[in-house]
Amino acid sequence: MGFFRKNNTVLYSIHHLEKADFLIKSADIYAVGTYVPLLDKFPEVKAVADSNLLTFWDYLIAIAGVGSAFAEIADTVPEKDQPGLCYAIQKKLESWKSGSYNAMVDFLNYVTKLMNSGVEMPDAIGGWIWFNLEKHEQSNQQLKELASSLKLVRVVGLPILMTFHNWWKEK
Repeated sequence: MGFFRKNNTVLYSIHHLEKADFLIKSADIYAVGTYVPLLDKFPEVKAVADSNLLTFWDYLIAIAGVGSAFAEIADTVPEKDQPGLCYAIQKKLESWKSGSYNAMVDFLNYVTKLMNSGVEMPDAIGGWIWFNLEKHEQSNQQLKELASSLKLVRVVGLPILMTFHNWWKEK
């Protein structure tokens, strides 16, 4: 009856969980700090607050940060640690906020699709954030117009890429 025995393989280590936890907490802290400086330079971003979507903004920025770091695992993490780190990020994302792993996968698919069509990575990252803000049920007309203008995709996406690029390199 060995077919029904549970697989006791450990998918990740405490070290992987710690790295995943640090990434998610860092992305969350980073996200919370992005809105006001952006608002200072681009007053039209007030449309996010006017739609009562600041919490959603923070969530999207955090997911984009985690996703940006996640995308580089294959290129920057030793091969033997890659599966463990990926599983640890999945576990930590789901314990942080339910559905977050699926949101990150959506982010990665969206960015990959845009990049494959010739869009530069910072624009793809920012595009995903604005796309999700625009389609949110609470999005007002002003926010929809701002998001569809594509004016601020790079302004939002580039700092995320710069912050989370080479995340896994030892510092």
